[in-house]
Amino acid sequence: MQPNSQRINFFSFLSIPLFFISLNLITLIFSLDAFFLKNQNHLVLGIILYVSSFFLLLDFSRKKLSPNKFLSIIVITLFFNLFLVFKTITIRGGLTYSLKGESFYGQVEKVTPKRYNQQVEIKFAKTLKDLNNLEKTNKGLTFLDLNQKIKPQDLIHFKAKLKQTTNSKKSSPFLTFLNRKGINYVINIKKNCLRTITTNPPSLKEKVKMAIAGQLDLLFAPSTSGLLKALYFGDKNYLSKKMLTSFKKAGVLHTLAASGLHVGLLSLLPFFILSLFKIDKRIIYLVTLGLISFYLYITGAPVSLQRASLMFGFYTLQKIFFLDQNIFNTLFLTAITILLIYPFELFSLGFQLSFGATFGILFFFKSYQKTFSYLPSFIQNSLTLTFSAQIMVLPIIFFTLKEVNLSGFLSNIVVVPLVGLILISSIIINLFALLSVPIGKVLAQGTDLLFYLNKSIVQAASSLGGHFLIEKNSFMVMLLFLLLLAPLLPIPQKKRLSLVVLVGIIFSWGFLHYTYANPKNKIKYFYNQGQVLSVRQEGRQTILQGELISYSTTQKVIKFLHKQARGNLILYLDKPNYKNIKNFSYIIKKFLISSCHLPYKPTKSLYGKRFLNLLEKDDITLIVDQK
Repeated sequence: MQPNSQRINFFSFLSIPLFFISLNLITLIFSLDAFFLKNQNHLVLGIILYVSSFFLLLDFSRKKLSPNKFLSIIVITLFFNLFLVFKTITIRGGLTYSLKGESFYGQVEKVTPKRYNQQVEIKFAKTLKDLNNLEKTNKGLTFLDLNQKIKPQDLIHFKAKLKQTTNSKKSSPFLTFLNRKGINYVINIKKNCLRTITTNPPSLKEKVKMAIAGQLDLLFAPSTSGLLKALYFGDKNYLSKKMLTSFKKAGVLHTLAASGLHVGLLSLLPFFILSLFKIDKRIIYLVTLGLISFYLYITGAPVSLQRASLMFGFYTLQKIFFLDQNIFNTLFLTAITILLIYPFELFSLGFQLSFGATFGILFFFKSYQKTFSYLPSFIQNSLTLTFSAQIMVLPIIFFTLKEVNLSGFLSNIVVVPLVGLILISSIIINLFALLSVPIGKVLAQGTDLLFYLNKSIVQAASSLGGHFLIEKNSFMVMLLFLLLLAPLLPIPQKKRLSLVVLVGIIFSWGFLHYTYANPKNKIKYFYNQGQVLSVRQEGRQTILQGELISYSTTQKVIKFLHKQARGNLILYLDKPNYKNIKNFSYIIKKFLISSCHLPYKPTKSLYGKRFLNLLEKDDITLIVDQK
């Protein structure tokens, strides 16, 4: 071990410059995006911000660093800039090869299972020979049924209609984001027109996930196993729609995302086990890094887990090579790495929330800890984590999704440590099960009890009515955000400030509940192509009855339900024909439905059978009202 005085000071002198380099890359990505979208206003703003960030970097580095270090920072920044420009042009600036006709050959690059379908990224061309010619290939995205067997690297032939994802500010947000990723087309594959030419055996990732999932199903109750698979693999589709809705309304949906919590708990295992054998800590760090890298591989590397894994990786390098440890450097270096590899991630909500919450915790934790210092340590730490993360997360969610959740200030105190306890206990039980499955099953009952306790708390928190959808900018939301900033003021009376914040949250809750949680209309009618759909409020139920044969009307209904729907949603389909079933399916996929009433079961048609499968998948009670 080198003494502190001899440690390399590389990370320390980069502390603030790394922040400016991150800011510089962010403004450059914003400027490049505006250029490709032909958005002149954003382009001008982006260029101004980019030049400003560069001059800030120059000014600070010139004053604080030696000439050699100053020159190094400038060279590194310019290299990153050039690399980022090249990367963006490669992804978005290449010529899209024109594809005519409906018959194509493709190679599957990525398969992402969703709740109702699987999202498949494909490299495709007109002929098999053209697949190996970069100048004649395009990237596309298609959605396939979950029962369609398809894997990465499969070679396929398909007939489809193509929709180009053009660089335009008039494109939908979804098409724009696809274009940012370098996906040129949305592929609408025709019915029964997909054929697999060659396929590969299950990958190591699939085998490991299947083995772990089988072990969890063997040891734990089905509901507990579903939650654990969601936590292990970072895939919320293992949970029921009802449970997911409860987590969202309770303000604790973030606990299901594979992130720093998982990396932190996973890193404890090798430290606990290998420390018993007095192994060098640097070796333990390397073993832990290998374990986390493998976990990143089997989860498909979501951005929140990339952030946590990279931060641990940089921290490990600092420990192994005796570098000064600066947690802010680690965060900024992680952001720089991800943005250089995936510049489009800057515009993803996952990236913004992950880095926003982490920065908030690192930057504001001590200030909030002083504010809540008079509380018991358990409550103090939970509140401190929640407030320091929310100070960055709340405005991002509000301006992006127009949502505000106040339930999380309460539920996070209990749910976050409970989820961590469920996760770590399940890992220990799995290790015991390797020695004896019966012992593992007995121990698993304790985790099952923890799961049901957590489920009850989440359901209770979700019923408090602290989740609001706010379409317009609300003065009360702005006031709430300012109140959250109050403990950061240099005022000695921290206890009084905390009480002001808590009273402010309660007052905001009451105001938002009165303003947005009470339906304005007890009944509303939607007219579409000569037909009518009624939406009425009866107590704690929202009832939809009639016909819905227009897609544009369906979107209006969805928007109305987001604002007005309360309690259980109940559907009454007067006629289960193709158009009604298609549009009511959109409603079902967007909301939690308790029951669906039909005049008869539509079992004779394919679309009718798919509708019945959809009801079954979401545990929706089917009631046949025979006349």
